[in-house]
Amino acid sequence: MMIGIKKKDGTKQPTSDVERLYSFFDVSLISLFLYTMFHPQLLLMKRGGRVIYGGKVGERSNILIKYFESVNGITPMPSDYNTANWMVEMTTPAAEERLGQDFLVIYKNSKQYRDIEALIQQTSTPQTGSEPLHFSSTYSQTDFSQFRTCLWKQNLVNRSQNLMVVMGALYTAVMFLGVNNSSFVQPVIAIERTNFFYRERAAGMYSAVPYAIAQGLVEIPYIAAQTILYGITTYFMIKFQRTIVLASIIVVVGAWKFFLYLAFMFLTFTYFTFYGMLAIGLAPSQQMADVLIPGWWIWFHYLCPITWTLQGLIGSQLADVEEPIIGPGGFQGTVKGYLKEALGIES
Repeated sequence: MMIGIKKKDGTKQPTSDVERLYSFFDVSLISLFLYTMFHPQLLLMKRGGRVIYGGKVGERSNILIKYFESVNGITPMPSDYNTANWMVEMTTPAAEERLGQDFLVIYKNSKQYRDIEALIQQTSTPQTGSEPLHFSSTYSQTDFSQFRTCLWKQNLVNRSQNLMVVMGALYTAVMFLGVNNSSFVQPVIAIERTNFFYRERAAGMYSAVPYAIAQGLVEIPYIAAQTILYGITTYFMIKFQRTIVLASIIVVVGAWKFFLYLAFMFLTFTYFTFYGMLAIGLAPSQQMADVLIPGWWIWFHYLCPITWTLQGLIGSQLADVEEPIIGPGGFQGTVKGYLKEALGIES
């Protein structure tokens, strides 16, 4: 469902008769919209872009409320209820079906419809002696001014937001790939346990410990391949340190950071894979293993392996960066200082 409100400042350039009066917002995203903050003109559309209300909102939305309350079967709005919420609830397809009426037909037979059509006709006819509105340029600023503004904006984003973006991306990647590893290994282990391990252990071929060790080691080559493929791709996409100059110390530092990145990701994939295998081993079925979460995962923070993964990744890649940033809470300093002060992470 969409609504439109005419702006007070008139900054929106009209491209049609409807847009000349209204600008549009998605009411599902702003259900607590305060109509009285704008010029009191509302355009409300249901699915398919069909208009079911167009006209004045009124002081404290009284015109809008009276219009919908006049429809037979509509529940009057409670005095302490939000207008936007009530309007959305009263105009849903389910409400139309319950009332046995089409709000589109109701609107086209209303005074609001006739008034808005008359206003569109009036504003569409140019006055005698008037000239078409014309601007010498499409944009209010020169190309150089636009470029300077965009460059300043990009620089601002890089300094104040990229740190949070990188840390958020690392957290998301660790969780997503780790949980995938845990989930994908469980069906394989469950099938092997049911079809082979129980039978062969009962036959006296081997005990649980050698079987578990071999089962874990066979995953290592696959985890290593996953780490190399993921690490090489993401390390350079995130733009971690990769400077190579003749000074050997710079080369060593860059190579060491890359090695640490691969090492932490390898350990992450490994413990998630082994956790999936552990869950299968402890649970009677795969379905139970899917929801098996040990208690310490929730409250014992320092034993949560993701904590150490993120500290290792962020500390090894970012905790020695001296680039100045403006961080949350008014922090001004370097990336290194912010990580130490806010998160307690050091290189």
